Amino acid sequence: MTEFGLINRAFLKEFSDHNLPNVFSGLVWKTCLREVYFFDSSQVDDSEKLKLSLENSDQIYLGLSAEVFLAEILCGLKSQLIGETEVFGQFKSWWKAIPVEHEFKRKFNSRIETLFALVKTVREKSLCGHGSQSYGSLLRRNIQIGEAVDIIGAGHLTEEILPWVKDKTSCRLWVRNTEKAARVAKTTSFDGAIIQLDQPVEGVEKLARTVICAAPMSHSELNQFMKNHGVSCEHQLFDFRQDSATFDPFTRLSLHKKLSDFSTAFESNRCEIEKKALEAKSQIQSWMMAQKNKSVLRPFGWDDL
Repeated sequence: MTEFGLINRAFLKEFSDHNLPNVFSGLVWKTCLREVYFFDSSQVDDSEKLKLSLENSDQIYLGLSAEVFLAEILCGLKSQLIGETEVFGQFKSWWKAIPVEHEFKRKFNSRIETLFALVKTVREKSLCGHGSQSYGSLLRRNIQIGEAVDIIGAGHLTEEILPWVKDKTSCRLWVRNTEKAARVAKTTSFDGAIIQLDQPVEGVEKLARTVICAAPMSHSELNQFMKNHGVSCEHQLFDFRQDSATFDPFTRLSLHKKLSDFSTAFESNRCEIEKKALEAKSQIQSWMMAQKNKSVLRPFGWDDL
């Protein structure tokens, strides 16, 4: 079986510009939580070169181990909010956008499609029926109708919450990539303001009372942005960055919710969720064993022994 490998790198702003060397000629998928580097495992035969390319915290997986790890990510089993759906949709959109002629996609598209089918099966059998599994759905409960909102970022989370926000409140997007934001606006029929993050501060209104950070920013960047735009003790911040737990705002806020806080909304049925997560992992492990034991028909009629 043709196999791919992947390297999982937890997102840290300080390392976000550190690319892997040319020994990896595959693809990189980035989210607010992680960066995943995909490569053809048959093309990486220099273990020393491989080690030099990694950060200390990087995790590397090859073959079926890589597929199992990716399946667990796509099922939301590696997320703080177990079973969340955003990551699967984000990955599918990313994979669809890769040109069909890309060497990695041509070689591994069938394996990725197999994983899509696996994820759908696992979710239907083990991860449905224990409440909302959407960051956006939890966030919506914390926003008052008619209240102005400023959203930093134009990623999948922003795309997921915009259909609700845009019809019930005034909203602006603060983004680095206005072209990407324009695509999100078109998809969600959003007609509010789109503002460049690094534009001059002069002439820009101060931020709305409710600020949602859905973009990978360092602590210093976020603090400076809030200082520049008049954030005070009257403001509330919903921070969805991976390292939000360690963020210390430069001023006291009326409300400051971090990524981990949203997980606590499921504390009442935590045991049930954990049970379902174990069931999901067991299903994925069973699939892996079936893949290992599957006979591969040879061109001349021979079967794998």
